[in-house]
Amino acid sequence: MSKILFVIEIGGFPLNFDELINAGHEVEYINSMRKAIPLLKKFQPDVMVAEFQYTSQFRDRDSNLDTIMTQVVSRSPHTHVIALVEEEQQSHFERLKSRFDNIRDQLYFPFEGADLNNAIINLLHKQET
Repeated sequence: MSKILFVIEIGGFPLNFDELINAGHEVEYINSMRKAIPLLKKFQPDVMVAEFQYTSQFRDRDSNLDTIMTQVVSRSPHTHVIALVEEEQQSHFERLKSRFDNIRDQLYFPFEGADLNNAIINLLHKQET
């Protein structure tokens, strides 16, 4: 059984956990990056799905994912990440992605719920091989 963590702060897109749960995966959902950080150590997800949000307001980071990705590397290095990205933020995302090997896939908005589930399943299959 694989563990999947969704960190969705804004949302507004389709999520269907039923297919993943029925396939035997353990699914956690949290709506705050800040709250997700302590959960990483306890839950140890195989896959984390998280929204990428670039902002120039941070002094010490470029996006909401910077801090949590550092925690993934140190607390849960086996966790693979799927980022959900706005098309216009692609260049900022690529800069973040170049720093973290754990980011294994990304989906650009808009996407369908089936696209997200397929990306998760594909990533889990890659982990098994």
